[in-house]
Amino acid sequence: MKLYHFTASEYIEPIMTHGLNRGEVVIDAPNLVQNGVNLTTDGDPRDHGLSDGRLITSLERRIFEQMDGVRLPKGMRFPDKRRVRIEIDLPEHTHGLVNWLQWSATHVDRATREGLIRTGGGIVKASTWYVSFAPIKPSAFIRIGIRNHAGSYTPCQSRTEVQQAIMALNLPGVRLVPTTTDIGGKAS
Repeated sequence: MKLYHFTASEYIEPIMTHGLNRGEVVIDAPNLVQNGVNLTTDGDPRDHGLSDGRLITSLERRIFEQMDGVRLPKGMRFPDKRRVRIEIDLPEHTHGLVNWLQWSATHVDRATREGLIRTGGGIVKASTWYVSFAPIKPSAFIRIGIRNHAGSYTPCQSRTEVQQAIMALNLPGVRLVPTTTDIGGKAS
């Protein structure tokens, strides 16, 4: 089964090394979440409710400060969770892999579920959502794509290509540390 995971460029290094093993599956907004990896069968990140790298407003900054007790500096941005697209191949009956619509009907607060569907592109987009409650090893990655400024994905077959594609974008505050593991968990 071909699935996609979208993430921010600043998260890709540990993902290429350790795989996908962390994520927030909302159970009851805003505070109750469960660890799981969000996936979709849709290769287009638009309308899934993913953060887009925009600046955090002063109102949002105050809300985060009240919730977390940490002062955020002006000029902070949300991570652009549409920047990196990881294409994954998993057997349909993989242990821990669930269809989100079916699973959420009995595990997610009703108002939260309805809100997630509404803000995540409606029932059409939600019908493409899956969650893996088991880690996904890098060996399951088919390829990693980096979204360029025009909005299309540059396919990368190696860690070096991923790093080069990200660095070519000149994204503020993004630094990558070279490592020796390649896409799919192979040594480079």
